[in-house]
Amino acid sequence: MIIKHSLLYIFSSLFSRAMPFLLLPIFTHFLSPSEFGQFSIFQVILAFTIALFGMNLQTNITVNYFRMNKDILKLYFGNIFLILLFNIFLLSLLLIVFSFYSTSIFSISINYLYFLPLLVLLTVFVEIYTSLLRSQKKAIEFVIVEIASTFFRFLLISSLIIYFYLGWESFIIGSIVSLFTASLYCIYSLYKQNYIAINYNKSISKKILVISIPLIPHAVGGMVIAMSDRLFIESIVGINEVGIYAVGYSFGMIVSLFSDAFIKAWAPWFYEKMNNLNEQAKRQIVKITYLYIIFILLMSIIIYGVSLVLIPYMTAPEYHSATKYVFWISLAYSIQGVYKIFFPYLVQFSKTHYLAITTLLAAILSLIGNYFFIHKYGAVGAAYSTILAFIISSMCVSYIALKQVKLPWLLLK
Repeated sequence: MIIKHSLLYIFSSLFSRAMPFLLLPIFTHFLSPSEFGQFSIFQVILAFTIALFGMNLQTNITVNYFRMNKDILKLYFGNIFLILLFNIFLLSLLLIVFSFYSTSIFSISINYLYFLPLLVLLTVFVEIYTSLLRSQKKAIEFVIVEIASTFFRFLLISSLIIYFYLGWESFIIGSIVSLFTASLYCIYSLYKQNYIAINYNKSISKKILVISIPLIPHAVGGMVIAMSDRLFIESIVGINEVGIYAVGYSFGMIVSLFSDAFIKAWAPWFYEKMNNLNEQAKRQIVKITYLYIIFILLMSIIIYGVSLVLIPYMTAPEYHSATKYVFWISLAYSIQGVYKIFFPYLVQFSKTHYLAITTLLAAILSLIGNYFFIHKYGAVGAAYSTILAFIISSMCVSYIALKQVKLPWLLLK
């Protein structure tokens, strides 16, 4: 079952990532490296905002689905929505206050930043429902939701760029329209399945926050590691190089496509096994972990080889130098893949507070590394810094995870 669902998730992720790749000739033809760089910077800011105000609230659904009956889960959904709405209100208020002191963040005008609350709200709506689908092992419906949303989004974006000449702003409009449509379907489906009970419960809200609040520094730290490099490149090298780096980065992080697809199937299966742990389940967990790590490391080499062929054919000449970034980024994300497979241990045993410490340490090293490595090696130094940070976070999380439960890691013995 886990292999079948992983293949479905891989197919879905492949489609989602293939769309922007297939459209790279259009994007790089109609958008200059500077414009593509602005889009990349906006994506960084959006990712930080989702991590901070989205709080990984959907994790509460995944970890509690096999523990609680439907009546309790309904209350969890309702209180998650209430917490999310409060966070969106707070974000909107902060943006209004910020607008009195500055008209932009980095190269992004405050006028575009006003769309952040809506994008966060819609994104988390979809993530909550798709987390439920994965827990219910409804992989096919998950794939349909993700593919339909992605296809509609990039169809609209490319149309706006080609026919209306809207530039990088097309990404904002396309994302809002596609996410809004997907959110309507998700909310309707939750209502139809009777999973929504908007009834504030202090005890349940507290339990949600106990899981989610420690994940805030973890998520924000993860974004610092994964995305702060573009902010440093803009400040030290220039916005043009951000656009070129972003193209190479988009190839390198294909590794995360495979790791994310696997983890989507792994997490519900892992939580189910841990709640009914026996010797056979222990050996299954260990074997799958070993095979996954080997596979994900090999993928980084394969993706680099493929990029050497595809980038010159898929992009405009000014983007061809992006190949020099691909190997290091793909290696970094294969190392992050090791982190991902041990992350559910900390959720299962309520040790998420350790994530704040380990991710903060890795994020600080990432910021220091970005500053010194980019000054010394140029933009590729950002990739070196990302590798260093992911090594630290993977080592820390795997060490903490393995302390929680005894598993037969020496299978031959």
